[in-house]
Amino acid sequence: MRRDDPGVGSRARIVELLHSPARTRGHAAVLLGQYGTVVMVLRYGTVALLELDADADELPGGARRWPVHWDDLQVYNT
Repeated sequence: MRRDDPGVGSRARIVELLHSPARTRGHAAVLLGQYGTVVMVLRYGTVALLELDADADELPGGARRWPVHWDDLQVYNT
């Protein structure tokens, strides 16, 4: 991750799922448009582990944390 990249604690919204892992892309219908907070940076800084704001009951498998590629996120603050 470069020094000027967003990191842990950043607020973000999922705007697309073109570059994210296949498991995440498979649930695009539910995940697109969700807001959350970055809780960890994975895969040498290319993927954010995003903890979504939605209730676990509303998400696939009750999972609130999803790996999402940075290019698929709109980051609001760092």
